[in-house]
Amino acid sequence: MSTVPMPVPRHALGMPRGSVRAILALMVVALVCALMLIPPREDKPIVIPSYLLYLLFLVVGHYFAARGHARGEGNAWGSQPLNLPRGCIRLTILVALTATCIYRWTSDPEGFKAQWLASVKALEEAPLLPVIVLLGFFAGALLRMVIGDQPPPAWQDMEAWVSLIAVILMAASAMIHLVINLSLPENLDPWLLEGILSGVVAFYFGERS
Repeated sequence: MSTVPMPVPRHALGMPRGSVRAILALMVVALVCALMLIPPREDKPIVIPSYLLYLLFLVVGHYFAARGHARGEGNAWGSQPLNLPRGCIRLTILVALTATCIYRWTSDPEGFKAQWLASVKALEEAPLLPVIVLLGFFAGALLRMVIGDQPPPAWQDMEAWVSLIAVILMAASAMIHLVINLSLPENLDPWLLEGILSGVVAFYFGERS
């Protein structure tokens, strides 16, 4: 008696399930760690942009929860994100954030404290950002309920590319805060652009949750 093998689902960009989310999580973590490692200028702390902090909590928290759920299901389709060993992405995220915080705390505790105090204070200046991020995430989750677990490959690839480009543009936006604003009499505040980019990434995580 012959059996017909079950077709293997195709995921975004033809990579293993969760790979794009792993890349996005690593990129956001890398941006935050890089900003923490930049020394203060003229005794002014480097403020971590609000959109990065909101995305850090959303992306890392959701990625860990999603990977833990996938492990509980036995990872039915075999391959791990980015074809790396199980738990490698989560370990990288933990090591990167922990090592960066420990290094900053031991090398410049006052500067580290000042940076986080300034970053948390900056959250008050962008009250709509968390709303945009949450709306993006819930919009993605709602769309997933409509289109199901396996949307067309072309749709998956388009979502993945748009989200990856959004994170790259976030890095460019961070340069506005770190470089361009230092030479301007009045600081640029691209909060709307940052909110849109954050919403795009949050939408992807919601849609692929």
